[in-house]
Formats: sequence, C-alpha cells, structure tokens
Amino acid sequence: MPDLIFNGLFDQLSTLGVDPSMLGPILGIIEIPLIGYKAGPFISVNVNDLIMKGYISPLVNMFTQLGNILNDQDPVGGTFKILLESIAETLAEQKDNLNQNNGTTAQTRYYTIKTGKDDYKNVGQVISQRPTLFNETINTIPEEWWNGYNNLTCKNPGYATEFRGTNGDYFAPFIDKDTKLSAYIEDVCRSLDFIYLEESKVGEIDTYRFVIDPFAFNYTIDENCGFCRQLKVDMYGKKAGDFCLPTGLLDASGCKGGSIVFSLPHFLQADKIVQQFFPRAKPDPAKHQTILDIEPTSGTVLAARKRLQINSICGGLPAPFDKVPTGAYPIAWVDNSYYADDDTLKKAKDALVTPKKIVLLVSFIAGVGFGGLLMLIAIIIFIIRKVNIRSRTPSSLASTLNRQAQTMESPPIYRQRNDGNSIVVRRIPRAKVEPEW
Repeated sequence: MPDLIFNGLFDQLSTLGVDPSMLGPILGIIEIPLIGYKAGPFISVNVNDLIMKGYISPLVNMFTQLGNILNDQDPVGGTFKILLESIAETLAEQKDNLNQNNGTTAQTRYYTIKTGKDDYKNVGQVISQRPTLFNETINTIPEEWWNGYNNLTCKNPGYATEFRGTNGDYFAPFIDKDTKLSAYIEDVCRSLDFIYLEESKVGEIDTYRFVIDPFAFNYTIDENCGFCRQLKVDMYGKKAGDFCLPTGLLDASGCKGGSIVFSLPHFLQADKIVQQFFPRAKPDPAKHQTILDIEPTSGTVLAARKRLQINSICGGLPAPFDKVPTGAYPIAWVDNSYYADDDTLKKAKDALVTPKKIVLLVSFIAGVGFGGLLMLIAIIIFIIRKVNIRSRTPSSLASTLNRQAQTMESPPIYRQRNDGNSIVVRRIPRAKVEPEW
C-alpha cells in the first residue's frame, strides 16, 4: 500500500515550495538505507495496525537508527543525530491508521437538528454541529476543509460547506420514489445526495433502496466546484496547477490531511482514465454501491451498506522513485453494514405492516364480502320463487286462469255515425272458461 507518511513528507515539502528534484541527491545518498529499512513509496502493513492500532512508517525507524549510527562519528558534536532524531519524532507523530475514532471519544460530534414541528419534511435536518462538548457550535462544515477551489470560476463554493439533510440515521416520513434524500456523512466530510434505485425488502417490511447520486463526485457539475483543489503534480492528463481531480475521486486532504482521496470501491462511476490506471479494478454496482433500505412511510433506515474506498495520491517523486506513475493508489475499501435487529423489525412490523393488513382485510370484507353476500341473497330469492311456482296444484292454477279470463274484456263494438266517425257502443265480457283436464 502507499506509505502515507513517506508520500506525505514529499507532499509537505512541495507545499512549502521545495522542488522535489532538489531532494534527488539526498535520496541518492540514503538510497541504501532506504532499501535496507524497506522504506519507500509503498510498504507492507499489518491489517490490524492499519485499521486499529496505527502503523509506524519504516522511514521513522530509518532516521532513528541513522541517528544512533552517526552519533559517535558526528564531527559537529551530535548535530546530525539531533537533526535525524527530530525528523524521526516529527514523522512518528504522524502515525497513521484508517480508523481514527478507535479507542477515543474525542472525535464524537454533537449535532443540532430540526424536530419537524412546523414542517414534517424538515425532521432530522442538521443545522449545526460541535466537534466536542467544549467547542463552539458551527453552522457550516469547516471552510478550511474545502477552500482549495478556483476563485475565478467557482460561482457557488458555499455549496461544499452546507449541511444538507439529516446525519443519515433516518429521514423525513412519506418518502416517494421521486424524492432526493440528503445526508451529512462524517467519513467523507461533506453532504451527499441519494436517489431511488429499486424496491427492496427487509424481513417482511417493504422498503425503497437509495444509492449515492452518480453526480456526487462529478466536477463538470457547477455546484461541485467547491470540492476541487489545485493539483500539486501532473496526473491523469492534467498539469500541476490545474484544478479538480477526474470524476469519481474526492480530494479530502483538507479534511483528513496528507494526500487522502476517497472514491467508491474499485473506482465505481469514476472517469475512464482513472479506471484504466488500475486495469485490474472490476467495478460492480451490486457489490460496490453504498445503499440505504428505507421504510418509506416512516423514513426509517432498516438496512444500509456503506462502501467507501480510501486512496492516496502517490507520484511526482525525485529519483530513484521518479518512475512511479502519479495517481490515486488504493489503500483499502471498507464495507460497513447495518441491519435492524429482530426487535426493531418486529416493532416496525406491528406499527406499519400489521395495520395495513387489517385495513386491507376490512376493505375486503366491506367490499368484496358485502357484494358476495348480496349475490347470495339474490340467488336464494330466485330459488325460493322457482320452488313456489313448481309447488302450485292444478286446481289452484285453474282458478287463477279463470279469474284472469273473467277480468278480461272482449273486443269493443263500434257504431258508425252520420258524420263518418265511429263510437264505442259497449264491451261484452267474455264467457267463463272452464279448463278441461
């Protein structure tokens, strides 16, 4: 992996205006010690030291040992030893590990958020933070984290330092598929937008899956200009002094120090020139996207996968390391997962899923069930009428026919008048009909 301290040393010297080529003769003198102590741009590090305990660069051990060796042969009374030990102590203070929060509460940040009392859409919105209980409250992301933009072309640098959205633990209720969610993510020192990807399921609960907006690290978008920094060395076809890394890379050196650059794992959604720099990278959205599975009615995050790759800019070094191509070299990528426990899922089910099922059941009974009941009643009435007609006796049927015949009248008799009109004289009742059996 890239040695953050070794590369950071040359990065600091470059910041101070020291031309790396001037250090070539010095590196030539100590080339053998560098090889002997395995110090250089790339080193092997134990995973536990990298993530948890922090590692000490071989460069530190080299300067310490050289100071001890030169102690007895120093013609100016130990000046070299003091100088080398001072360098070693300075570098040792930069002991690096990827998990700076391990074993400490000093990194805990306190947020002031909106309750949503006046507008439920604002619930959980971050409006300020305090790095610790004893610090002053700040209403924006620290400006020194994102102050390397081009003053001449960046029209809205304040976008980079805005708190947008919640802190990612939960969101406002009643989310739909067109909603764009925002959250301040401490790990990358900025706010990110999330867009809907697909429907998903956590346990028995239906959820919406959201992913990071693919334009989040795209610097051709005007609003992202505040995240750009001036390049210190030539890389990716750009010259030293140009602004902005290629799409897909986030220069977090202002926040994390050194030459730290963030990306999605395997440079997912990065510019082709970045992916070609590491041809063995195999970006796969299913494996490398950051995802949030959110219950849309309540806005609760029931499952999440935070996937992030940590890189370091390496290159632009003097001889004998001048053959190292300059670019972002991966250190590690992390996959932090969260899944709601059984008790939480049960409570969510009781509060959200079960009432929905009850409403559907009642609707079925009141709608389909009642309609079926009316149809059943109609069928029963039809059957009863059929049975009644078939149960009549011949005598009762004959009586009915006789009554109908008696009430019927014969055709009318007409008499012709002198004026040519006709009048009805009388109607003669028909004779009674006696049915024969």
